[in-house]
Amino acid sequence: MADPITIFANRRAIHRWLERILTDAGNLTPVTDADTARAAVADLADGLEAVLTRMADHPDVPFVVCHEEEHDERCRLILKAGATECIRLDASGTRLLAAVTRATRIATADGALLVPRIELMERIFTTTSDRSLDPADQIDEILRLGCALFSEGVGIVARVNGNDSVAVHVHDPAGRISIGSVRDVRTTLCTVTLKAGQPLGIADIRRSPWQTHPGAGSGTESYIGVPIVVDDRPFGTLSFFGRTARHAPFRDRDLGFVAALGEWIGTLMTREVRLRELETLVTRDRLTGLPNREAILRRLERSVQRAERTRDYGFALLFIDLDGIQTVNDQLGGPAGAALLRQVGAAVRTAVRPKDGVGRFAGDEFVVLLEDADLALARTVADRIVEELARPFTIDGREIMIGASVGVAMG
Repeated sequence: MADPITIFANRRAIHRWLERILTDAGNLTPVTDADTARAAVADLADGLEAVLTRMADHPDVPFVVCHEEEHDERCRLILKAGATECIRLDASGTRLLAAVTRATRIATADGALLVPRIELMERIFTTTSDRSLDPADQIDEILRLGCALFSEGVGIVARVNGNDSVAVHVHDPAGRISIGSVRDVRTTLCTVTLKAGQPLGIADIRRSPWQTHPGAGSGTESYIGVPIVVDDRPFGTLSFFGRTARHAPFRDRDLGFVAALGEWIGTLMTREVRLRELETLVTRDRLTGLPNREAILRRLERSVQRAERTRDYGFALLFIDLDGIQTVNDQLGGPAGAALLRQVGAAVRTAVRPKDGVGRFAGDEFVVLLEDADLALARTVADRIVEELARPFTIDGREIMIGASVGVAMG
């Protein structure tokens, strides 16, 4: 399918635009008289008459033209960039597709401010549509392109938790702000955006109602931002900051597009949350929250490979078999047995080092993978686990005693 026709037109461009169309479409003699040109082009395609009429009725309003069957996401982006209307030609206008597409560059020469905006927006759209990119990389690229789009120097995605505003994604060429930076949200313009609950643009903070806000004293002179929602919950803000004031206020289309960026970033971050949840479901035991059999075997495989590459690396696998779980299930019921297994997992976790792996292998069987371990350390940890599991556990107000045996295998 051919690309949509994209035309931005106003009274200043009409003569040059028509002249180029007539020159390219059938090698006709160029004309500069608007009435003659309109009549000549109308003879080529009835559908273009609507374009010319629109240009005459609204001489200073840019718009986009496309074919009805090719009206797509790109048209929506162009409208957000500044065009106010999309005129769609029917099949009778397709014969002018090549000529009008070439004429686009000429027609926009007098209104070139729209062109870079469209290019930036299309690059943003391409970035958000590229599923091969990591969501974090997509967000970082959106921040970079957003700074160029709005002519602001710094872009930040901040998570707001209580009174803390934490920068989770940052584009700051000057390096003044880094990922993980924490500020009191009440001293930032994020709090203003959150309170507004919608896109907010401040062209010149010193001449705005927020001139006394603490955020105005941090070197920020202009600002545009929007609240972000992740997984249907308020998350924080997307903000773009400028070190200098803007000569003109932000327009509705700027606010509309920063809202679209906020929605995109919220979608990307929601997808990241979903992927983490899915990974947790695949690799975590639902009862205890510990790594499951599959996750343990994967980590064990990595340890084996490391041992093959590194002569001074050793590891140990401890296999824990509980005694008395079936009795608890028979006497107190399955829920009590499940509660006991959760407590056992937590007890084993406290008996090993933070870097060691603890998992539930199956039923009442747990395993521990000791990294950088020799036999002496493995025996020490095994004794500690046996001792820890010999202590009484409390289930529904009752003390329960179980035991455990531990087998040790060296890597």
